[in-house]
Amino acid sequence: LKHIYDRVQDLAQTYSCISKEQGRQNTHKRFKSLIEKEFRSKVNELVAKLKEADSAEKQKISSKIITLYGQIRKCEKIWQMYATEGD
Repeated sequence: LKHIYDRVQDLAQTYSCISKEQGRQNTHKRFKSLIEKEFRSKVNELVAKLKEADSAEKQKISSKIITLYGQIRKCEKIWQMYATEGD
């Protein structure tokens, strides 16, 4: 996970240094794509499994979903902290 958080920080710092709007938009899209690839696609898979799981399995799947959402929130906090450095 550390490498993902480091990548988010790098993208956010790049975003804060770019003056052209198009460059900023592209960098933000890269951030969103990273989150999608690393976390949201896994959440979507788990949600699909959750609908068909028995109660014991639902507990485990729900726990994994909660963990992934926590990781997404941490990435968003890192983005907010570093993307606004130059503002």
